[in-house]
Amino acid sequence: MRKRVLYIDILKGFAIIAVVLFHINCLFPSTQLFNFGILGAMWHVPLFFLISGFFITESKLADTKNFLWNKFKGLYLKGLYYFLPVALLHNVFFELNWYREGVSYSGEFETVLGIKEHLILLVKNLFLMSREPIVGAMWFLDSLFIAMVGLCLLVYISKKLKFNLKSLFLPIMALLILSNVTTNILGVTLPKINNSVTAMALIYMGHMLFQKGGGRFINFYS
Repeated sequence: MRKRVLYIDILKGFAIIAVVLFHINCLFPSTQLFNFGILGAMWHVPLFFLISGFFITESKLADTKNFLWNKFKGLYLKGLYYFLPVALLHNVFFELNWYREGVSYSGEFETVLGIKEHLILLVKNLFLMSREPIVGAMWFLDSLFIAMVGLCLLVYISKKLKFNLKSLFLPIMALLILSNVTTNILGVTLPKINNSVTAMALIYMGHMLFQKGGGRFINFYS
């Protein structure tokens, strides 16, 4: 049995610590946890997306049906295990004073919901169009799922056009540039999509750097 790649475990562990410290610093700025550079900024989440690409093989991506089904079960459905119950408890969290009336979250103001609004909220969760504040830190799950699906579909199209995986660099970079232009120049951000395009680019880079570079990793947790 091949050994784990130690530096990947170290990178993931260091990034996890940085994520925790970053959120503590956001909630309690007086702690000043990010006065030193290496744990600052937002490099840790992109690192997780990059590492995700290490574990994707070209054969898995080429098996479109199984790849999409595995991501549907492993990311989408598991995400709903958390998102739907939390959405159902939306009004309960107001009674517990965990939510506050009129507080803005993701561009919407939190409020107690009626039956109709509650049903709409549940449908939005099914289509990954909404997320409750209490599970806000799980935004990466939506982006990871959409990015994986997008990358798989690009591979499927490239196969039909008789292109190899390296040829995806240009369309992925074009999507990344388009996403950046619409957000930073035109001021238009498509919820879920812009983050997912960035995630897809990072996953693709991770795949090309690690798998194509000859690296191998045995993930005992999968």
